Amino acid sequence: MKRIILTTDKTLASDYNGSEFLGFAACSPTFLPTFLFEKIFCPPLPKENGRAKFANCGVRKIEAALLQAGFNKEEVLVIRPQDIKKFLNEKTMAIGITTNDPLGLGPASSTFSSLVEKETYSARCFRELLEKIRPYARKYKIKVVVGGPGAWQLEDERLLTKYGIDCLCIGEGEITAVEIFKKIVNNEEIPRIVYGEVVPLEKIPNIVSPTINGLVEIARGCGRGCRFCNPTMLNYRCRELKDILEEVRINASYGLGALLHAEDVLRYKANGVIPREDKVIELFKEVLKIVKVPSKVGISHFTFASASLVREAFKLLAEHNWVPCATLISGLPGEEAEDVVKTIELIEDLKDYKSLIVPLFFVPIGTLRKEKFFLARNMLPEHWQLLAKCIKHNFRWVYTLIDKRPSLRRMNRIKVHVIKLCAKMMERKLRPYLKIMEGGGDPFS
Repeated sequence: MKRIILTTDKTLASDYNGSEFLGFAACSPTFLPTFLFEKIFCPPLPKENGRAKFANCGVRKIEAALLQAGFNKEEVLVIRPQDIKKFLNEKTMAIGITTNDPLGLGPASSTFSSLVEKETYSARCFRELLEKIRPYARKYKIKVVVGGPGAWQLEDERLLTKYGIDCLCIGEGEITAVEIFKKIVNNEEIPRIVYGEVVPLEKIPNIVSPTINGLVEIARGCGRGCRFCNPTMLNYRCRELKDILEEVRINASYGLGALLHAEDVLRYKANGVIPREDKVIELFKEVLKIVKVPSKVGISHFTFASASLVREAFKLLAEHNWVPCATLISGLPGEEAEDVVKTIELIEDLKDYKSLIVPLFFVPIGTLRKEKFFLARNMLPEHWQLLAKCIKHNFRWVYTLIDKRPSLRRMNRIKVHVIKLCAKMMERKLRPYLKIMEGGGDPFS
C-alpha cells in the first residue's frame, strides 16, 4: 500500500482549548516553558483509531481532494504531529505538511519576535517537526511536501535543503499538490518549487472529516487588491450555501459549532465590495438551523470597510455586541511620522470600545515584495508611542474579554485563572517599558 501522511506542526494541531483566539499565542516569542504553553494555549488534539480526530481546514481540503482524485482512506492518513514517528516506514511514500508561519515571518510573528529577538512558537514547532521527520525520510526515501499559507517564507533553495523539503507548493493546493502526490506514488520526478493553480469554485472539495473548532471555509480570496497582500488573494470566490451547510453538518455530527471562515465573512455573495445583507443573513439563519446554539456560531475575519469607516464601525459593532480584535500595519513604505501620529489619535478615539488592537509590522509580500521588512530597529519615536497606546488599550479590556468570551467561559476554571495570571504577569513586566515607549524611546536598546 502506498501511503500519504498529512500533518501540521503542533501550533496548527490544537483546538486552543475551544477558543481560536488563543491560537494567536503561536505568533509570540517563546516566553513560557513548552509544557505550560501547550497546556494553556495549544493542547494536542484528540485522536481516533490512530488518526487526528479533528484537523486544520487546509489539511482537510487536501485530504478531500486526494480522496476525490482516486486515493482511498487507507492510503491517506491525517496524523497528529505528536504521532508522526509511528507512521513513518517503508509503506509511507509522502508526507504533506501544512504550515502557516514556518519561519515566524508573518505580520504578527515578525512584529513580536523583532521586538525581543526570540524565535516564535510557530517557527520552533515547525523546525522541530522537520527535524523529527528527516532521519525517517532519508531511511525510507519518503518525499516531504510543504504547502499552506506560510509556504512563501521557505522560497529559497538553501532553506529547502536545510529543512529536508523535497517540494514546496506555494498557493492553492487542491489541484497542484494532488498532482505532486500522484507523481510521488508513481515514482516520477517532482519539481522543487511549484506554484498552485487557482482552484475553480466547482473544484473546491467538501471536507469529509471534521475540522478544528468547526471551521468552515465560506469564501476564498478577497479581490480588494491591497498592494501589501498576496496576489492569489485577488481571485474572490464564494462557495455555494449547500456545500457550506454540508460541511457544517459534518462538524455538527461531532458536537462542534460553526466557525465561518473567509477574508471578509460579511462580503459573502457580495457584488464587488458592497455586502449583500440578504445573503449574509440567509447564511447565518441556515447555519443556525443546524448548530441551533447562537453562541456556537462565530466568524474568523471581516474588514471594517464592510461595516463603515473605522470609528463608525467600532460604534456599530459595540451596539450589536460584537468585539473586534483589530490589526493595523506599521511601517508601510512611505509612512511618515505625522501618519503615525494620526493613528495614535485614532486609537485614543477608540479607547471606550471593548476591543483588542494589535499593531503589526509591514511584511513585504504581494506587489510590495521587493520592499524591506519593517523591524524594531526601523521604528520612529512615534511608532513606539503607538505601540504603547495599543498595549495600554488592550490591557484595559483583556480581563473583561477573558471573563466574557463564551469559549473561555466553558473552559476549565483553573486554565482561565492561569491565562489571567499570564496576562497580569505580562502587564507587570511591561509597565516600566511602557513609560519609555510613551516618551518615544526604545525600551529594548
